Amino acid sequence: MKFRNRVLVFLSLMLYFSCKANGQELNPWPSEQWEQLEQTIMPVKPFEAGNFPRSVRWVFLVRIREPRVDPVLLSVKKDYSGKVEVDTTRLAISSLPRQVIQIRKVNPKASVSEVANGIKLVRTYLTSKSCSGLLELGDEFEHLSIPAVLPDVLIMDSTIYTAVSQSLYGNGLQMIYYGPGQKESIQEEPILGWIEKLRKLVDRNCK
Repeated sequence: MKFRNRVLVFLSLMLYFSCKANGQELNPWPSEQWEQLEQTIMPVKPFEAGNFPRSVRWVFLVRIREPRVDPVLLSVKKDYSGKVEVDTTRLAISSLPRQVIQIRKVNPKASVSEVANGIKLVRTYLTSKSCSGLLELGDEFEHLSIPAVLPDVLIMDSTIYTAVSQSLYGNGLQMIYYGPGQKESIQEEPILGWIEKLRKLVDRNCK
C-alpha cells in the first residue's frame, strides 16, 4: 500500500504547505481521509444485491488518480439492446486540494463528509448513439483477459486505477491496478490499455 499512499501523502503535503503560505493553521489530513474523500465524491463500489438495473448487461467503474492531476471517474455500462454509455465525473474547479482548503478555511473542523458536500463536480455523458467508438470499446471489453495479478513492476508506476466490474447475474470483480498512466502511448496490460483508450475517447468527446 505504500505506493498507493504516496499519492495521498502528496495531497496532504500540498494542503499543509498551502495553508501555511496563506497564514492558516489547518491540520493536514492523513492519507486515510483523502482516500475517504475520493471514495465519497467519486464512489467505486458494486451495486447491492437486487439493485442492479435489469436492463443493463454490465457496468464497469474506474476512478483514475495520477500525481498532480485531479481524479476522474468513468462509469461505463452496456445494456441488452447493445447501447453503450459512459458517464464521466470530474472536478468543476481544478485542484482538489485547493477546493478542500477553501472549504476548511470556512470550517476548519469540517468532517470528510462535510467537505465532500462542498466539492464542486461536473458530469458529462457520451453514448454509442453519437459515438460509434463506444460500441467497439464495449465489444473489446467483453473479450478482455483480465488477470487477477499484474506484473510486480507496475506497482512502481504512480497512476492508480480503482475499478469495479459487475454484470446483471452477479459476476463481478473489484480491482486496484497501478500503471504508467496516459503519458504512455502503449500499455503492456490489456485492461490498462482499454481504460486509457476509453479516457482518450471521452477527453476528445469522441473526436
